[in-house]
Amino acid sequence: MVGGVEVTITYFPQLLGTHTSTLTIDTNDASRQKYHILLKGNAVSQREQNTAVNCSICNSPPPKKCIDNTRLRTFSEQGTCERQACVYKEILYQCEIACDQTNHKCIDDPCYNIQCDNPPNNCYKSDGTCINGACQYAFNDNITCNDDNPCTENDICTNGVCRGQTIDCGSPPNECFDNDGQCINGVCHWNPRSDNICNTGDFCAPT
Repeated sequence: MVGGVEVTITYFPQLLGTHTSTLTIDTNDASRQKYHILLKGNAVSQREQNTAVNCSICNSPPPKKCIDNTRLRTFSEQGTCERQACVYKEILYQCEIACDQTNHKCIDDPCYNIQCDNPPNNCYKSDGTCINGACQYAFNDNITCNDDNPCTENDICTNGVCRGQTIDCGSPPNECFDNDGQCINGVCHWNPRSDNICNTGDFCAPT
């Protein structure tokens, strides 16, 4: 800075090697009307420039970053020097499962972010385990359940399935009905005996 003014000097040498020059600045300062600034530089070839101080080592690429939930942006480990700055090739990866937005890396675990707390029914234990991307639950056997069948009773869980005992309709209300009844909506029904004769030999009264 000279007198509060920033000065930028651009010089394009025609020959390789060391170059010197003097920059003279005129001022309105009565005590010192001119400033003489020595300029010195070393002209190198383009090949030499790629190994100059600013580009001596191009092996520090920008950090990896998730650009969305499934894609990771990274850069080549080795860069090239362009205009005295390291430039790295951008590489875009499609993550197989997801891209971790916190650690900025691809997640290849198929169980990533899967919660196993929703079993198929109450005949499985509520806390499951994720294996290869799928939740697996242990049986919750020998607990009472409801198989939604009105013609069963004493329902319990067995191997992940709710099963009940079929209601026995083998005892008709009296001898005028067949022994083999049928459960309908939780109630046993029997057909009248076809011969309409009681065990005593009398006729059954119509029902």
